[in-house]
Amino acid sequence: MSQLLMNLRKRLAASSAVPIVPSKVFEFTALALDSDLTFARSSVGLTKNPLGKWITVAAGSPRWFYQSPIHLPRLLQEPLTVNRMTDNNANPTTTSGWTNGGDVLSVFSVVNDPSTLLSDAGLDLICTSGKVYKLDNSLGVAPAYVDSVGTFGGTTESTVSAWVAGGNGTFTRTGTGTPETLAFGASSPMVRRAMSTIPSAAGDSFRIIANAGQVIYFIVAQIEANAFKEWYDDGTGFSYRAVPTSPIITTGAIFTRQNDALSLTSLGSRTYFDEQNFTVAVEYVPFGFAGSQHLFNISSGSSTNQYAVEIRGTGTSGGYERPRVTGSGVVDGNQDLIVLGKPLIGKLNRTAFSASPTQYAHVSPVIEFPLCTMPFTQRPVSPTIMRFGANAAGSSSQFFGLLGKVSIYKTAKTAEQMGSDVLTSSQNILMLAGQSLAESWFYSYETNHQNTGELKAIQIMDGFYPANENILMNGARGGSMLLLGEYTNGLPYWFDDGGVAGGFVGWGDAGLRFIQQLYMAKAAGVQIKAIIWNQGQGGLGGTVTKARHKAGLITVHQQAELILGYQVKFIFEPLSRYSDAQAIRECYQELDADTNYPRMYSGPEVIDMALLADNTHPTSAGMYVTVPRTTRKAMAVLGNTVTGGVNGAASVSAVRSGTTVTHTFAHEAGTDFTPTTGILGYVYLDGAGNPVALSNIQRASATTTTMTLASGVAGTLYWIYGSSITADITKYIKDNSTNGLILRSCAIPVA
Repeated sequence: MSQLLMNLRKRLAASSAVPIVPSKVFEFTALALDSDLTFARSSVGLTKNPLGKWITVAAGSPRWFYQSPIHLPRLLQEPLTVNRMTDNNANPTTTSGWTNGGDVLSVFSVVNDPSTLLSDAGLDLICTSGKVYKLDNSLGVAPAYVDSVGTFGGTTESTVSAWVAGGNGTFTRTGTGTPETLAFGASSPMVRRAMSTIPSAAGDSFRIIANAGQVIYFIVAQIEANAFKEWYDDGTGFSYRAVPTSPIITTGAIFTRQNDALSLTSLGSRTYFDEQNFTVAVEYVPFGFAGSQHLFNISSGSSTNQYAVEIRGTGTSGGYERPRVTGSGVVDGNQDLIVLGKPLIGKLNRTAFSASPTQYAHVSPVIEFPLCTMPFTQRPVSPTIMRFGANAAGSSSQFFGLLGKVSIYKTAKTAEQMGSDVLTSSQNILMLAGQSLAESWFYSYETNHQNTGELKAIQIMDGFYPANENILMNGARGGSMLLLGEYTNGLPYWFDDGGVAGGFVGWGDAGLRFIQQLYMAKAAGVQIKAIIWNQGQGGLGGTVTKARHKAGLITVHQQAELILGYQVKFIFEPLSRYSDAQAIRECYQELDADTNYPRMYSGPEVIDMALLADNTHPTSAGMYVTVPRTTRKAMAVLGNTVTGGVNGAASVSAVRSGTTVTHTFAHEAGTDFTPTTGILGYVYLDGAGNPVALSNIQRASATTTTMTLASGVAGTLYWIYGSSITADITKYIKDNSTNGLILRSCAIPVA
């Protein structure tokens, strides 16, 4: 038996062991805190009840938050925040202090709710007077505005928000420079609008503008010195926007909502915790990212002696998880690159951390290295407290979101064993594997490192499986190879557990994420619905031929099924513009057509993917266009009905008359295509494989193109051939279906 198979069997046996049971579970969906926990908040706070209504919770009481009636309640945790408004922002009686300006015909007043705006927005239990502010500019010919009762009080980035209904308008601020703006359209019921801004001076105000001819109603205005962000779909890609914290009621003066402080004290005496060998698993829903937020912190009250898992991020790069381990002032594990994907805002996320006397591990479904074995030089000693949602001192790095469950184990679980903590049978799981183009779904190679691909794919999955938790697993590794070629006589790289020649190490490099994610799924007893594979850039050469690459793909598929213990579908995403693209694309197409491999599929073309200057990696805009094609293909493969087609038009024939070639194709879901002239992407090779120049390529009908050969010879007409494709992505044949799919590549003999 080969060493490869022996190693596989060993790991299969290990992953099939009896599950490790937590020694303690804090279940925050139970509407009561465990008696071992200590909770404090020295002010009132607000939360949402099961009916979606905002309600007040007394000081010192935890806040159970319902995202929607179908979600379990979870524990709301928020940082200390000051609302600097000085009006009665929920129950106004007067407009005193507000400044009305702009169109002289505008009228600013306090009025009764004109319909059911407050109740429809879930505000009627806190806006008990039934009053709202009204900015009436119905007679105006120019914009009208009101400036807030309350100022920013500083120049740090802040978030302003209010519930707004009625006509068109804008949020902005007073002050010098060019203020940030947020334009909004007409809405009913009231919608909470939020904008981040950097004041030019402490005395700047929050301004609400009603456009000419518009009437705006608003309530519960808020100015807070937080700058939490979230990614959102703006219709052309994913951008980021401000996220306010829960409403903070003011009654004539600024109000400070204190942070929610949750902790487990006397840690050393807890029989269910072992500082030498432990694992902590957390289920959480983040509401935004900004700076550092500790999900949990185990320490002696000092940041120089701590274990922690935190969310880090900014408004331009999104958030990511990382473990922190410090001992006696020596930092052993502040590893920014450990997690590649980002926590999903507003959705349930799962992460797990384990520590032994020699190393620690950190696991999540989108992690860069599922097993991060960072050795300790001076590990934390004698921890006394575990904080949830704050740093070692409890005074900063406060979490903004929901806690669902925290599990503690008296053992340092392996990455595979922690699969059961981050993966569940309630999830619909797709897995990405391969090289950096697959990796880019989670972490683009642009400066802002958006996870556009992940966000768009999950958005599509949510449409097909709305009642489920939909996630992507990241098994990709940038720059990795399917085969090591001349270094190992073609041993599949992804499944090489041992060291190899040439400076390559299999288990420690290329296949690490892929293999460990498979074992995590195996240990968790969950099913991966499909694996999306994008790999092959620079994969051929030396002794690695097309045939050997194809055999390697088959081997990886078979070994993945061996590990998982069930049949799994493989969907190959075609390469973009790369030297090996033609041979790799043909591998995919041949496997798709081979009845011996019924679970292998070639995905729709993504040749029009917008690329960065390196001409290899996609832009976020490119991911936004192409990822949906592959995801919809996966949904169709899994038995879902997908409107708008999933493959694109297919070639039918190519006929030559003299120097004119007519190419005919059949639409899948479209009825026509663009562009009509200047079409690119065709290559014509004569019988000896020499290129013959093409010109005058244009649309002849809804299903045909014509082109002119430099010489009228027999040969082969290719649509999308190797790396000969230009970067002008507007010139590829794209159908007019809902999904806008590229014509499938082909090679057609021409007599």
